Amino acid sequence: MVVVALSISIIQNKNINTSIIYIYIYMRLVNIENDIVKRVTVGTSLEFCINNFGGEWIIDEDNTANVGLTYFRDLKTFRRTDEELNEQRNKELKTATEVMRLERNHLLNETDKYMVSDFPITEEKKQEFLTYRKTLRYLPANTHDPTNISWPTPPS
Repeated sequence: MVVVALSISIIQNKNINTSIIYIYIYMRLVNIENDIVKRVTVGTSLEFCINNFGGEWIIDEDNTANVGLTYFRDLKTFRRTDEELNEQRNKELKTATEVMRLERNHLLNETDKYMVSDFPITEEKKQEFLTYRKTLRYLPANTHDPTNISWPTPPS
């Protein structure tokens, strides 16, 4: 994406209006080091960046560069590597699993009272809660995708 700014000035000369249009073109420039985006800047020239900051600079034509992304030279694109994407997915799954365990623990705590021997509940209801709690306890082991959990229905 190229950002264009227009500035219009009107200069009068001997009662003749003359319009001069100044067009400034600002490009997103990207500093690449070992195929990793180190800096993104807008509003300076490529020559200025090379002369003042050094290193390799390229123009981000499709406005996709962000610091930390990998630059794939053959495709001329910026994105995360497959390893980085897998690492991010693993972090998301770990977080989702932790959230699932927290919710599961909360649901188990809510039903603790039904397990006390002197709680006024029928034996049939107590068995329903035992089954429900057992399903909750084994939920992490039986869940393949912690972002899509099939929660058991509590006894009514």
